[in-house]
Amino acid sequence: MIYFQIIFKLFFNTLILNTLTIIKKSRILLFLLIQILFPPLVFSQKSDSFVQDSIKALKIHAKGVTAGRLGDYEEALIYFKQVFSINQKLYGEKSARLVSPLNNMGIQYKNLQSLDKAIEVYEKAKSLYIEAFGDDYPLLGTVYINIGNIYRLTGDYNKALEYQQNAYRILRKDSVRLNDNFQSSKFNIAETQLKLGKNTEAIRFAQSNLKSALPRLKPSLYDLIALAYRNEKKFDLSEKYYLIAIKSWIDLYGEANVELVDEYLAYSSLLLAQKQYEKALLYSSKAENIVLKFFGEKSTAYSAVETNFGDYYALRNIEAQKMNDFRKQQKNNLNRAIQYYQNAIVALVYSFE
Repeated sequence: MIYFQIIFKLFFNTLILNTLTIIKKSRILLFLLIQILFPPLVFSQKSDSFVQDSIKALKIHAKGVTAGRLGDYEEALIYFKQVFSINQKLYGEKSARLVSPLNNMGIQYKNLQSLDKAIEVYEKAKSLYIEAFGDDYPLLGTVYINIGNIYRLTGDYNKALEYQQNAYRILRKDSVRLNDNFQSSKFNIAETQLKLGKNTEAIRFAQSNLKSALPRLKPSLYDLIALAYRNEKKFDLSEKYYLIAIKSWIDLYGEANVELVDEYLAYSSLLLAQKQYEKALLYSSKAENIVLKFFGEKSTAYSAVETNFGDYYALRNIEAQKMNDFRKQQKNNLNRAIQYYQNAIVALVYSFE
């Protein structure tokens, strides 16, 4: 037994001496040996660094979100770029974990009107998802929505529709978990069809999705259908859906909600086109009351209201028996229209201060 211990000790010492001789010639082997002999220590050091960097990324992300909400898009972009760099260090250049900061960067580029840069980062996010999970990965649909929205802003509605249809196709495979995005893709498709002048297709697609639409999206779909019917000069149907949209907004949020402003003005515009001037004025006034309550006179919303009032006085019929009375009333209407249009410009200018 003692003899065996002596032999083992000599063998082990020889092994260590030979190993140390080799290690002196190679720092790489030294590093590997430390990893083999002391794995808990190496893992602990790496784990601590990973945790620290992860916490740092979360804190910077929170700063980016706050800056974005406050309208400081350039600062937000800087923060999200930092998150991207940290995630790249932690997970590698081809990790799908880079998609989240890329999406956030895309939002800031969109807010800064750097639409080409927004498309660039979204395309990179798309490539990462496809490489990691394939081209039918459900979350890829959210990236397609973002890209489609940017192309819509550039005016390339055909390209926008292509991405939005792809988003719809992919998201419907996991429509329960990603229901909000799936529902948004439906509206985006109908809206883009409308932009392309495909009114009948937009109406058909919107109506086919009304039943399954989220309650908060239904008024927007009704509004879209109303506009499509107006474009098709089917004014009775247009009025029907505007009124349904108005009722839907009221049912959701009550009579004093900001969503009603655009709806009232759109319906008022339809009524003006049909020469229902007094009824149009009623809905314009309703819109004005909401705007003054929530936005004030120095706002884009108030500018829209004043423009609508200007249209009312510029378009309404003049009831006069005599030519002099006709001209006097016409002049008075035009002067009032001009005053409202000027008010609209002033409100718009102030809204940018």
